[in-house]
Amino acid sequence: MNAILCNFDNSSMESLFSNVLQVMGMEVTCKKHLCEDIISSQDTLLFLNFDKMCYDLRESIRRIRSLNPGISVVLVNHDPEKSFTYPGMRSILDGSVPPDPSHETIMETAGEVLSGFSFLSYLGELNRILLGDEEFREFYGSLNNLYDRTGYIKMIDRIVSSDLSENGENMYHIARVGFVSKLLSRKIGLDRGFCSNIQLAAPLHDVGMVEVPRSILSKPGQLSINDWQEIKRHSKRGREILGYDDCPVMGMAADICFSHHERWDERGYPEGLGQGNIPTPAFITSVADSFDVMVSSRTYKKELLIQDAFAELRNNKGKQFSPICVYSLQSLRPLLVQLYTEVCGALVQGETLKDI
Repeated sequence: MNAILCNFDNSSMESLFSNVLQVMGMEVTCKKHLCEDIISSQDTLLFLNFDKMCYDLRESIRRIRSLNPGISVVLVNHDPEKSFTYPGMRSILDGSVPPDPSHETIMETAGEVLSGFSFLSYLGELNRILLGDEEFREFYGSLNNLYDRTGYIKMIDRIVSSDLSENGENMYHIARVGFVSKLLSRKIGLDRGFCSNIQLAAPLHDVGMVEVPRSILSKPGQLSINDWQEIKRHSKRGREILGYDDCPVMGMAADICFSHHERWDERGYPEGLGQGNIPTPAFITSVADSFDVMVSSRTYKKELLIQDAFAELRNNKGKQFSPICVYSLQSLRPLLVQLYTEVCGALVQGETLKDI
């Protein structure tokens, strides 16, 4: 991973950032001015010194992203509470570091940005490999719907850095849930804006699980009734954690968090909603998430054959799952087989998927 420090005229601050980033395994380059020819690598974290950016910073970052959509941008010496902030800056920044940061602050911010970078890169590659270059560009264009890109990346980091990853709720799983949710939405016939948003919203479906005690998540054997009640609270907690009203992606994610465990037959939680009352993004994500879990190996279970996973969905059509989503997923079978075998590097025995 490359890191570029730009406009760092203070040698002590430049040394501080360089040392921390090198400890994190990055190759650091220092540049006096921001220019297009330095943005050559997709695997780049760009650190911009806010104090020295005296031109239209927002448009400069947008231009950089147009040349290299996968680049991550971090603003240094930037405190939104105390300094002037360009309108819409949070929608184009991956992170920011306040003035006079400690080693820990730099490392924490860089870690969050790296988590977001890895997640977005993987999801972007799913679009490129399976759907083509145009879809790849459209995916990065859809990030403009993140009114708070920084906040979104923090949410992704909370998931991938938590104990959930030990049980399979890792970066790859949540990215696939977003991608399959997008495929399902298109197959159903929903508009492109909805499909773009759900690809980013669905990965946050279990963010509320980060507040479930580790003692429950790692508990061997059967869970108690109280344990299950604690786990079920994650749907409400997820909506509370997100709590966005002004961002279409985060607002959709909040609906998904709250309702993706509702069932078509009204036997789900937290409100016992049924067909016609479950938010559309939630019942789409429910099918995508369930399918990915079924065909993936986890510490607590073996993976299913693809045909057995489809059979399980059919058996629960109109009970747990939306019938239209089950039909639509089945029609996507060739693409799903390609996704889980070729792209994810699974070992194939017939249609058995292992080590996903």
